[in-house]
Order: sequence, then structure tokens, then C-alpha cells
Amino acid sequence: MSWEFYNETYPVARKEHICEHCYEPIVVGEKHFHYWGKCNGQMQTTRLHLECKEPFDLICGDDPDNFVDTDKYVRGSSDTAAEARNKEEVG
Repeated sequence: MSWEFYNETYPVARKEHICEHCYEPIVVGEKHFHYWGKCNGQMQTTRLHLECKEPFDLICGDDPDNFVDTDKYVRGSSDTAAEARNKEEVG
């Protein structure tokens, strides 16, 4: 994957968006993570809750050992992404 350009910010939502990790709303006034750029000729943009960014990064990262099953991730759980990964390995 080759980025032609990439930018990320942590804006406060002026309108409702949908988190691309948990698919729950990012409500007006909520600080969230936003990236956009052009990769392999395609424009890409993603918005995430702040607590969804770490598990999203694990899924989209280059290390296959760092993976969290999105079907098992629940926004707002007390588990960090590492704890969720450990529970999957043990359970």
C-alpha cells in the first residue's frame, strides 16, 4: 500500500458521523479521530471514536499477530485492545 498523501486530525464533530470500527454514531460535540488521504490512486477517509482507534490500528496494522476480531469488540468495554487479544488467545 502506497500513500500519495495522508493527514490525520482529532476534530470535534460538527455533525453526526458513523465510526468505521464499531458502527455506532460519533455524536455532535464528540472529539474523534479522522484521517484522509490518497492510497493506490483511491481517496480514503475514516472517522473513529477515540477508544476505537487502538483496536482499529491493530486490525489495519502490518503485524498479523496484532489482530482483534471486530465482531467481538464492544465500544466502551473496559478491555484494552491488548486485553481483548489476550482473552481471545486464552478463551
